[in-house]
Amino acid sequence: MIRIIKKILLPSIISALLIGSFNSSLYDKKTLAQNYYESELYDDAIIIYEEIFLIEKEVFGYNSLNRLETVEKLYKIHLLNKNADKAKEYIQEYLDIQYSYIVKQQNSFIQPLEELKNIYTIEKKPDIVFEIDSLIQIINDNTDIVKKDSALTLPKIIININDTTNIETEYTNNDIALEYMGQGLNYLKNNLYTDAKINFSKALDLNAEILNLNYFKKINFG
Repeated sequence: MIRIIKKILLPSIISALLIGSFNSSLYDKKTLAQNYYESELYDDAIIIYEEIFLIEKEVFGYNSLNRLETVEKLYKIHLLNKNADKAKEYIQEYLDIQYSYIVKQQNSFIQPLEELKNIYTIEKKPDIVFEIDSLIQIINDNTDIVKKDSALTLPKIIININDTTNIETEYTNNDIALEYMGQGLNYLKNNLYTDAKINFSKALDLNAEILNLNYFKKINFG
């Protein structure tokens, strides 16, 4: 199945690559920045990564997870460059992006909670109905907008400790594959064909069950 999908998808991407401009590719910028970084030319690496930072902010939006890799690079390089103040700025940016994502993900709780509330309403269990309703209200009142000021803003952590005190946070293959596909589609939309191809290939290489023919039928590649 995956081979069939690759045969359908990759030729379209390759055709797009022939039309696109490689010189302005985000992939090329990342490669250049990484070369500067590995050569310990940190000032030069920062200049290129900050260009990438602005491009990704424009393409993906302020709180997109797609920006995390670049933000992480920037704060680590600033630490290596002995610039703690700039490092703190990008660490804060990294935390804000992650926190915003977690808050937005909680919205997916609303529909099942509403269904659960209806069940307990029919069963005439008002205490549980009230508890669920309060939870729904909290989610509805939440905002993924993080206040920007000069003070450090630490994220609020959801605590979920099991009996062995281990917390499992691994993404499934499906989650990772969908993230790669989402990144690839955003790159494709903005004519960054090399980066699109790389992300699509990474997604397909995972052999995730969710990337079936029905999934690709719903996608408009433009």
